[in-house]
Amino acid sequence: EEEDAELEELLGPSPLSLGPGAQRVAIVHPAVKWGPKKSPLTTAELQVAEAVALVDTLQNWTVLDKIIIPTKNPDKKFVFGKGNFQVLTEKIKKLPHLTAVFLNVERVSSVTKKELEDAWGVKIFDRYTTVLHIFRCNARTKEAKLQIALAEIPLLRSNLKNEVSQRDQQRGGSRYIMGSGETFMEIQTRILKERELKIRNALEKLRRKRSLLRTQRRKREFPTVSVMGYTNCGKLNLLE
Repeated sequence: EEEDAELEELLGPSPLSLGPGAQRVAIVHPAVKWGPKKSPLTTAELQVAEAVALVDTLQNWTVLDKIIIPTKNPDKKFVFGKGNFQVLTEKIKKLPHLTAVFLNVERVSSVTKKELEDAWGVKIFDRYTTVLHIFRCNARTKEAKLQIALAEIPLLRSNLKNEVSQRDQQRGGSRYIMGSGETFMEIQTRILKERELKIRNALEKLRRKRSLLRTQRRKREFPTVSVMGYTNCGKLNLLE
């Protein structure tokens, strides 16, 4: 019972969950025209088409506009140069009933995410959070949900660093928690480590259980059928 309760806690609502609501999204693609960060194997148009396909996978998500803006260095704080950022901001502000911007990069730092959300007044998603949300919406088994919870740990750590940085700026440095000898950062880091360890242990138990069941099926000569296919191709409908 204790193990079941702990597992249910790990499978509970995620602090990173985007929720089931509808989103009206503008896709913004930072196009690197030259330099080492430019990909020689694709084009900005193909990358935008892939981003549209990701958004279309999600129920009640709608693409309002697709915007390609050139940039020299997509890793800087505002991603774009000052002039292009101003042009982009004006375009975003004019979109009716916009609820989110999908910035078509792998990961947006928590600092950049906050700056852009403050500037544009809408939520900011990157490819990492969007793909995680797609998996979260389609996860059915306990193992799949645990894998998603494990994949969220790096993002939670990144958000924690940003939160601690903001606290330090507001309060003039870290504070120990109620005489415990630990700072807020140390406590939260320890909690995340413990959560990660619990998730990994739960996954290992599920793997051992599945291996045992597979061995029993083989002994009894039960037929085994596997269904493979890309995300959203209809595997579940075929099984049903």
